[in-house]
Amino acid sequence: MKQKGMKVTAIPGWEAHCLPPISIDFNYCAPIKYGHEELCPATSLSVGLRSALSGGVGEFLCGQKFSFPSSRCERSSPLGEYIFIFLYLCFFDNKKNNLECHVMDNVVNNKKMFIFDEILKMSLEKKFSDAENSPCKKEDKKNQMIQQAKKVLEDHYVVSEKAMTSGCEALKEKRFLELDPLVGDTACQTRAPEIPAIYRRYLKEGDLSPSDKKFVGLCYFLTQSCEEDKERKLRRTNHKRIAQIYKVSTKVTDQIVCSAQRMLATLSIEVIEKVAQGLQSDPLTKEVLQEKCRRFDTFQRPLLPAYFTVVAALKGEKEAGRPLQLIVEGPVGKKVYIFPEEKPPIDVMVTVEGTTKYGTWELFEEGMKTYGFEEMIFTCCAQHVQYGSSMVKDQTIPIENAMEEVSLKSQKALLIGTHQKNEQFFMAKHIRAMSFEGEKK
Repeated sequence: MKQKGMKVTAIPGWEAHCLPPISIDFNYCAPIKYGHEELCPATSLSVGLRSALSGGVGEFLCGQKFSFPSSRCERSSPLGEYIFIFLYLCFFDNKKNNLECHVMDNVVNNKKMFIFDEILKMSLEKKFSDAENSPCKKEDKKNQMIQQAKKVLEDHYVVSEKAMTSGCEALKEKRFLELDPLVGDTACQTRAPEIPAIYRRYLKEGDLSPSDKKFVGLCYFLTQSCEEDKERKLRRTNHKRIAQIYKVSTKVTDQIVCSAQRMLATLSIEVIEKVAQGLQSDPLTKEVLQEKCRRFDTFQRPLLPAYFTVVAALKGEKEAGRPLQLIVEGPVGKKVYIFPEEKPPIDVMVTVEGTTKYGTWELFEEGMKTYGFEEMIFTCCAQHVQYGSSMVKDQTIPIENAMEEVSLKSQKALLIGTHQKNEQFFMAKHIRAMSFEGEKK
């Protein structure tokens, strides 16, 4: 059934997201599934983008993911993501033959900042709206449903506000280890340059922008949500920790952790793409780190090739004249290096942590002189799965020469001892923002 002539040019709060107005034409009614969620009574529609972009018209077809012919308008883009969220908000009211948008500006104090992703926010708001519009005839029961939905919504905002406030305090007090999140995308390198960048902006401006507060809040929250597994020598997410810290149910924390991971992964990808576009010395990395090379894992976290994101993170700092820190553990203890050596350490630096099996520091340093600090790191990162995990089936990089570059570096890793099958020289374990020589826990 066609429903023509129904257009939306904006919704409340649109300007807060710094996005241009957009015209949405609803043409067909049909059920749609996105992941495990059904958007009911959702729509098969065409989306007019001409008011916001210089062309590109796409379709949201029944049973298919949101996509556009134009590479500028793909589902993975920030604008494409927002259009999807916008559609998620919009539901047909067949009796009135119009469109209803549920926005909870009056439910939660709108001075509070919601740092988690918009999909979670809209889902919570929809549940509140469903409670308000429930056909339940018992007034007491309906009021109870409304209050429960409101409480859940408010709990999410409280967690958001607390995480953001605490995260900003940690940054200002240089407690950078509290901003080392576990996101689940195996892409710590995409976040490592941003914490020092935010700290520099804070020193210059004396305050943090809303976007910086959001990034820092998410980093803090996802650092709190993880714990050390000393036996397996890794970190893992523990939802119960968040429930205990913020005094909310584990059901709430499950939603929040997944949402926070999606949001921070998205922001981190945008950061590293921006860093790559500023590189002067590496056109291939510049070409690879764009939206067309993104993949999504099963939790809808965006991913970019690991090798090229590490290249961008380290070369971006080098080209800007900022020092890099290397912390290495070996059979004879731990040693810290600054590159280049003549650069004095600063408050917070992009830091690579790893291990060596060499029995003396002389042997390790001889290897670094032979191959170079950067090559040691890059070869190690080339031999890993490039898109996050083996759960992402398509591991090919859709740029000419990119796969060849990764393959050659991986072969070299096996030869020089920076490979999982030959870990003699060096194995990178983590990349994060740290103070000089690390911080004492």
